[in-house]
Amino acid sequence: MDTYESWRDIPGYTGLYQASNQGRIRTHPNKITSNAKCNVRRWKPRIMKGRGDNCGTGKRVGLWKDGEVKDYLFARIIGMVWVQGYSPDLTINHINGNRLDNRKENLRESNRVEQCRNRLYVPNKQTGEIGIYIDHTKGLKKKYATKVNCKSYRFHTLEEAKAFRKEQKCDEGKRTN
Repeated sequence: MDTYESWRDIPGYTGLYQASNQGRIRTHPNKITSNAKCNVRRWKPRIMKGRGDNCGTGKRVGLWKDGEVKDYLFARIIGMVWVQGYSPDLTINHINGNRLDNRKENLRESNRVEQCRNRLYVPNKQTGEIGIYIDHTKGLKKKYATKVNCKSYRFHTLEEAKAFRKEQKCDEGKRTN
């Protein structure tokens, strides 16, 4: 694991923004912009905080270029810069399941099926169980849910859900990150 933080320019935003191997994004140290109001503006380098973690998708940041802003997930930007063989067609997967941990060592490319499958083998924060989550859909009497072969099943108690997963042999031989 690298403890030293190194920075690289973000593709498409060279000279404007950089991403680090520790999962941070900053304005480029030599960032200079101009417009009709300010003529030329020299920016101080600053670490961008990002915003939100809506629905557990990870933090987002808006990158400006030519007067337009484009929103990105932090993980997608770090992946663009640091993941070998990055392709925009694939998704970026967090190895440890923590979507706020955007270090390059924690990111890898995967397709959507792999990403969905990996998510099921990380213990849920609310239930503490692998593959069982609390269903917050209004009007449902069944509180706990799990997915097996891309189909959802709902249960009244956590014990029922655990028994079902054991019966289906969902977690045998699977990694838990």
